[in-house]
Parts: sequence; structure tokens; C-alpha cells
Amino acid sequence: SYDESSCYNHRISFNYIHHIGQYILSDLAGIYTCGLLNGTLIINNVLHDIYGYFLYDWGLYLADGTSQLMITNTIVYNTGSAALTMIYGFNNTFQNNILARSSNQSDGALSLYRRESPNHLSFTFRHNIIYDIVNESGRWIFQVQAPDPFSSPFVIMDYNCYFNTYGNMMIFGLGRLVFSEWQETNHDMNSFITDPLFIHAESQCNFFNISIDSPAVKNLGFIPIKQLFQWKSGC
Repeated sequence: SYDESSCYNHRISFNYIHHIGQYILSDLAGIYTCGLLNGTLIINNVLHDIYGYFLYDWGLYLADGTSQLMITNTIVYNTGSAALTMIYGFNNTFQNNILARSSNQSDGALSLYRRESPNHLSFTFRHNIIYDIVNESGRWIFQVQAPDPFSSPFVIMDYNCYFNTYGNMMIFGLGRLVFSEWQETNHDMNSFITDPLFIHAESQCNFFNISIDSPAVKNLGFIPIKQLFQWKSGC
């Protein structure tokens, strides 16, 4: 809930978290948070291969009431459900992260399940890369569920790079909007659908090192993420 919490000002950093769930457990994540987390920072982590038994196997799971949290310089790839999901909360910030090769399930790459109607900012999503490899036209990239199906999600999204390796149409928001329609709602006005130019992306097993010529770096302000020494190559 939004009740005062004794869990705040934490720093979760430089963790290598992988092979969670292993198709046995469900309702899980690499990093799972709840409640009011004033001043908490999740930075410089790598999470991959998170697969549950059935559903609800996210990379980063901001569960009930997660608020006042920043996630930055974190790479999430190979997840059964969305790379990043948020149930409800306020004033969370996602900046300079890579969300790659996530779910071919219905919640897409990024999801917001807003189980309430207050008019507060759910999250800010800037300078991130979403790299999608699902060969499905009309694929959810940002999926929203809300109590009022006609309400607009109160989020700030801009300067992001979106890419589907098959060039398929991507869908955003409650209204199942294509990218140009999504921009008409004043979201992602300065964002692009373009190849971020990961080095050796075709191997599908790298750290997502990014070319210095990447449009995400040159035009969108993405700062390359330094490789963790703990990271091991291979899928």
C-alpha cells in the first residue's frame, strides 16, 4: 500500500541475476518490490532468463504500491512476461535501461496494471531501449490495464528507442495505438523506432554492448552501460 514504510534509501547495484523460476515457480521476478521506497535506487544490474511455470515471470516487478523508486543502467533480457511491469504506485523513474527479448505473451515488453484511479504520475520512462524480437504484427510494446478503459495512463515517456527485428507494427497504451497515434497523445514525442545497433546482436547472447554510432546514443541521450565483470557470455 502507500502506508509509511521502514524500507527506504536502499541501493541495489552490480548484481548479476539469472535463471530465475526455471519453469517451476510462478508470480516472480529477478527483482521484486512493494510499497513506498523513498530514495531507493536500482542501478547497474543484469537480469536474464526469467521463466515461470505459467505466467507472471517478469524481469523487474514493481508490485503493489511501489513508489519513489529509480531504476537505471540495468539490462533485462529473456523473460517470460514483460521485462518490466508495474502494478500500481507513483513517481517511479526508469532511465537508461535496456529491455530486450521479452515475452511473446500479451503484456509485451513494458506493462502497467493500474488498479486504481488517482490522478498521480505512475512513472517516468526516458532514454531507454526496448529491443523486441517477436515476429507478431500488432505486438504490445507498452501494455496498459486500468479500471477505466477510457482513461489515459499518467506517465511521462520520451527519448526512447524502440525496435522490432522483423519490422512489425508495435502497439502502445490503452487504445492499442500505433506509434504515430501514440505520439499524438503527447507521449514519446522525441522517441524513435530504429535499430539501436547492438554489437553482434545477431548472436542473441551478448551483453548488449552498443555501437558508438547508435542513434540511441547520438540522438536520444542513451549512455552505454558498462559490462559487469560477473556477466558470463552465452544464453
